[in-house]
Amino acid sequence: MKPCIAIIGRPNVGKSTFFNRLVRKRKAIVADSPGVTRDRIFADAEWNGKEFLLVDTGGMIFDKEAKLQADISRQSMMAVDEADIIIFLMDGKDGVMAEDENLALYLRKTRKKIFWVVNKLESPQHDDASVDFYRLGMEKYYSISTAHGLGIGDLMDDVTADLAVTNKEIDKSRDQRLRIAVVGKPNVGKSSLLNRLLGEKRLVTSNQPGTTMDAIEVPLTVNNHHYRFIDTAGLRKKARVRERIEGYGNVATIRSIDFAQIVLLMVDATEGITDQDIRIASLADEKSKTIVFIFNKIDLPDAKDFSGKIMMNLLKDRLPFIYKP
Repeated sequence: MKPCIAIIGRPNVGKSTFFNRLVRKRKAIVADSPGVTRDRIFADAEWNGKEFLLVDTGGMIFDKEAKLQADISRQSMMAVDEADIIIFLMDGKDGVMAEDENLALYLRKTRKKIFWVVNKLESPQHDDASVDFYRLGMEKYYSISTAHGLGIGDLMDDVTADLAVTNKEIDKSRDQRLRIAVVGKPNVGKSSLLNRLLGEKRLVTSNQPGTTMDAIEVPLTVNNHHYRFIDTAGLRKKARVRERIEGYGNVATIRSIDFAQIVLLMVDATEGITDQDIRIASLADEKSKTIVFIFNKIDLPDAKDFSGKIMMNLLKDRLPFIYKP
């Protein structure tokens, strides 16, 4: 699966401008006001033939009194947990701030691979002053200007140096098993489905959302046909993320959809097709995946109004861009 690179920093240091420049799209909103990026934003990116998942985050501030900022920082912490590589972005015009020091201390404890980057160094005056950042304790930092594109090439060459060049033909020939991702909201029954197919209780299941913490690959052979099933943590609506454990599945699920050839989207029949189900389906459709909808829990009392015809009409009404009878 693709490696994950997260862009981390306090508010208004240029993370979204950097993100947009790398993905070559204006996907993240950019403004001078701190805190414009409130949720994580994901995008596929490529540098010199090396593909990766890039994550833009809201600004991290360790302020327990500001509830919205605390939620934004929590989302950023989740991105740190899920990332393989961290780009720590700072503002060369402002110099070293207290929040930069707090962030540096926090990131070091993660033991992740960190690239220290000082942004907004368009002039020699700011470049000379940037040496003060060495007091954060790094051996090397990169001087860049996201607004003008300066220094980004050297930075990304080093960031991606250890990543493998993507060769899709080699990847396909290496393993011919059909890749199937089982996705959906938390506690919809994904692991229970795989346990049923396997004929054994191989995956932990519970009524508590978030039991599956990461993507789990399960080999399965049926009538001499070989499959690779990927069970993922539930893709939870971001507005409801309050505990760190609940956010672990986002990157894992997106990676699994990207890796799979077929996506089994499990829907809770007691709730019908929700906005979050539509978002998951849209993500799979954007990546040109074959999508199979599975309606689970049809035996429960709350699903008494369930019928195949009703759900087919819901699919037609709510997912016209995907629906194929």
